[in-house]
Amino acid sequence: MKEALRILEIEGLIEYSPSRRPRVANPSLAQLSDNLMVLAALEALAGELACKTATEDEISSAADLCRRMRDNSDSAPPLEFFRWDMAFHAQVVSASRNEPLIATHRQYNARSWRARFISSRMRTGHENTLNQHDDIIAAFSDRDSGATHRAMRTHLETAIENIARAKTQASGEQRIHETTVGHHPR
Repeated sequence: MKEALRILEIEGLIEYSPSRRPRVANPSLAQLSDNLMVLAALEALAGELACKTATEDEISSAADLCRRMRDNSDSAPPLEFFRWDMAFHAQVVSASRNEPLIATHRQYNARSWRARFISSRMRTGHENTLNQHDDIIAAFSDRDSGATHRAMRTHLETAIENIARAKTQASGEQRIHETTVGHHPR
């Protein structure tokens, strides 16, 4: 158990309270931004490589996920929409056939999963996300490595903005909740 907790701490997934109790990590916006910049570089490289190595089935599978998200963006439960979104990204990264990149992507994606989910729950950005996925699929289908690289990078850079907006909104809602129920931050 201690070894598992140590690994989770190294991965940035848990942190310890002053009393040494483990808890799910709540990284700062700066930490999330740093992690997402790494993810942007990884996914851009993956998209570029995948244009050369992906099978037609892999491209088709990514396009199907993109269509499923678009067709169900208003009706899908937030967790389901998010799973499709993460599967879309994983499909492109996997198609790169670069094991070190895939492993590193998995690690950084895990670090920002919670923040990306919170951002994904904000339906106001779905149309932009869907449009960016369409841009990625168009470039990926054309096997245009430069355009895929740029589209993937732009998409993740937008995610940083979305997460900042979600964190700001969530902290504002928390302050309102604390005020209305008479609680004060500790």
